[in-house]
Amino acid sequence: MVNFLTDTHAHLCDQAFDQDRREVINRAQKAGVKAIVLVGETLDDAKRNLALAGEYPCLKAAAGLYPEYADLEEAERLIAFIRNQPRSFSAIGEVGLDFWIAKEEEARELQRVVFRKFIELAGELDLPLNVHSRSAW
Repeated sequence: MVNFLTDTHAHLCDQAFDQDRREVINRAQKAGVKAIVLVGETLDDAKRNLALAGEYPCLKAAAGLYPEYADLEEAERLIAFIRNQPRSFSAIGEVGLDFWIAKEEEARELQRVVFRKFIELAGELDLPLNVHSRSAW
């Protein structure tokens, strides 16, 4: 028998949920979901996830840089943001590789470099890693 469920990958910070976020969370809780990990794709998402986690105890903030936005400077800004408040985050993510988006080897290598940085951060902070992978086998 399952005592509780955890949703390990939700984008509730997305503006699409602005009108009914509370109802979505309530429905999840009524269905037995006790915790929801809020993954992020950008620094702005990370900030929204922290605010939401502060408002709803069942929400757990994560922060990451989606492969489509792979950029070394943006990755460093986000990593610094996470390091400044590591105990505020429950996971690193959504990070990974998406070779459906990155067709050229240069773009793929940039995704690999950024992904490695977040893998190292997750290890450093002893946090789980929420991985995105598409066409990157």
